Amino acid sequence: MKKLEIFIIGTRPEIIKIAPILLKLDRSEYYLVHTGQHKELAEEAFETFKIFPDVKLDLMTENQDVMLFVSKCLESISKLQLTTDNISRIWVQGDTATAFAGALTGKFLKIPVVHVEAGLRTHDVLNPWPEEMFRTEIDNISDILLAPTETAKRNLKNMSSEKIFVTGNTIVDALESIKEKLPTDSPYEEQYVLATIHRRESFGDKMIEIFEALKELSKRIKMIIPAHPNPNVRKALKQVGLEYIEPLSYFDFLHHLKFCEYVITDSGGVQEEAPSFEKKTIVLREKTERVEAITAGMSVLVNPLTKENILQTIKDFTSRPVGFSSNPFGDGHASDRIINLRNNSFSVMNDIFSKKVCVFSLTYNRPEYIKRSFDSLYARAGIKFDHYVFDDCSDDETTEMLHSLQKRYSFKLFQNRTRLGIFKNFHMNVRAIPKEYDFYVKFDSDVEILSDNLLFELIEVFNHDNTVCGATPRVEGVYGTQRIEHKHPRVDFYNGHVIKLDAPVMAGCCLMFSKQAFETVKHLTDKELTETVEKWAVDSLLYEHSLKFGKFVTVEDLSVYHIDNSYGQRKRDMRYFIERNRWGTIDIDEIWYLRLSKDIYPTFLGRPVLELLKRSSNNDYDMFLKSCKSTIEHGILETEKPIEITNIIQKIKDSDMPKMTMYKIFAPVNFVASKNMKKEEIRYYEKLPDWCKHDPGVVVEKIKMSVSDA
Repeated sequence: MKKLEIFIIGTRPEIIKIAPILLKLDRSEYYLVHTGQHKELAEEAFETFKIFPDVKLDLMTENQDVMLFVSKCLESISKLQLTTDNISRIWVQGDTATAFAGALTGKFLKIPVVHVEAGLRTHDVLNPWPEEMFRTEIDNISDILLAPTETAKRNLKNMSSEKIFVTGNTIVDALESIKEKLPTDSPYEEQYVLATIHRRESFGDKMIEIFEALKELSKRIKMIIPAHPNPNVRKALKQVGLEYIEPLSYFDFLHHLKFCEYVITDSGGVQEEAPSFEKKTIVLREKTERVEAITAGMSVLVNPLTKENILQTIKDFTSRPVGFSSNPFGDGHASDRIINLRNNSFSVMNDIFSKKVCVFSLTYNRPEYIKRSFDSLYARAGIKFDHYVFDDCSDDETTEMLHSLQKRYSFKLFQNRTRLGIFKNFHMNVRAIPKEYDFYVKFDSDVEILSDNLLFELIEVFNHDNTVCGATPRVEGVYGTQRIEHKHPRVDFYNGHVIKLDAPVMAGCCLMFSKQAFETVKHLTDKELTETVEKWAVDSLLYEHSLKFGKFVTVEDLSVYHIDNSYGQRKRDMRYFIERNRWGTIDIDEIWYLRLSKDIYPTFLGRPVLELLKRSSNNDYDMFLKSCKSTIEHGILETEKPIEITNIIQKIKDSDMPKMTMYKIFAPVNFVASKNMKKEEIRYYEKLPDWCKHDPGVVVEKIKMSVSDA
């Protein structure tokens, strides 16, 4: 049975913004449900775009409570008998009660939800109410977030970045499809101002103030006010004695927008449409989630909403020039991008999300490390997983912390009655993990994840190359451990990730294994466990075993932080996070270009290249990024010094891992006490500090280190 995609819509703006997507789909591919949140306005929109619902629920009644409407939507949609067997995705648009009910339906039925126009925020849950609450919760629920602008994407920074896509706003697609068909003459002989007012948060005294201001303005210029059918709006208009017209069809509204002098509105859609007609927009709201036009100088926000302030703001804003260029909300191709994503990335993501992942952690004391580690795991894994925790008879404080974390995260906790040691703890308890997972992750309890969506991104590497049987991110913060590198490790790209091949595991803090590599690890018998001693670490055992089934790779653009070697001991800890960007690993803009440029320089681009370019003179680094960006955007190489950039990249390619001089300073146990360092402490400096020359308790060694290590 072929699965359908279901679109659940209710208001006219939802219909207008979903229409460009539906018109690019085959009619047999989707099922359209209309809740009736708008009735007459919706019928006109359906007719305009020639799309018609399969089901009309007709749930709206006059002055209906929002909570009651949402509950009626959930009840009515549940009767449609939607299941994962017959529906592949649920699509919702915007921030309406209908969209909220549709997203909840998907969550309850475990059907993936796609949110069109995700990420809009005023950052005030009561303004607008309840739209700000609706869109925030819809974003939390949804599996795919289609943000219209980069600003909207930034508002989703706490979401999994792998499910966020910037597409542009489909309303620009809708109006562009109609724009050329509009009449060439104005609907009125005289000049006029177009005004639309309907926001729920303005009902009452604020709306009276607004209409009083518009009535005063109408003495100087003709006012065209298509009245929203909401009884609260009509009541205020009549109370003030302000003339209005009945709601316009979408076609007629765009005709009026095309020829008006400027527009006064509290509508989100009108804020997005007006720039396409180069119309100044006065936004009668205390806050707006569509700040792009305000930032571009095309619109202005009126706050407070008093008669005097409204009139003064209109006078000031309309008297100054505005430079219109392109519409900041979209270019008319949002629906094309969405369909392309639907046909490609969605299926890849759904495949990764369908994988079963097991994470296991071995714990012993250090509750502050465990909390920091587990919090980062659940915040930045980027995919669902089952978590097994094997505790090796920790103290009471740690046990209490583990139980507290278990209540929060619901992991499976196994506690030894006596201390076994790491090696025996693993072999005794690993039997409790069912053989039903696609991937297994050894995650140490003294490691903090720095990269968002870490597990999701690691699985991408396995999917790209089926010869990979194990993968690990870079380990940051291992100050006291020697970093072992092969003389000439190979650097390559897998699906946009910087991959180091033929390099041994430096620290087994976070290791992901394929099903075959992990499930064939020998489980020691009780007798063998009694007789064995810990000759090597668990990570070494797993690493050596996995090589029998393929290759093990280090993913250089993903990072975890080894808390144990620095946390609570070095003052550099906080500075480290600030300087290295705790949320990103490498500089975010740099790694973005690095990922995008994988098809341009696929064999030798990597962290060492970026680091050496950054340190070089003549702006080589900036020029290199510029050339990457130009090539990505235009398909050509635009730079002032292409030969010099080529030369420096070739030099890096030839040397593979560039080295730099560093000073290693060590405070040995058998020396006199150092005045500046603790016993056995090791530090590295690019320049030799003066205090070393006068400290008899330290040894200085001049060494060569790779740029990335340094």
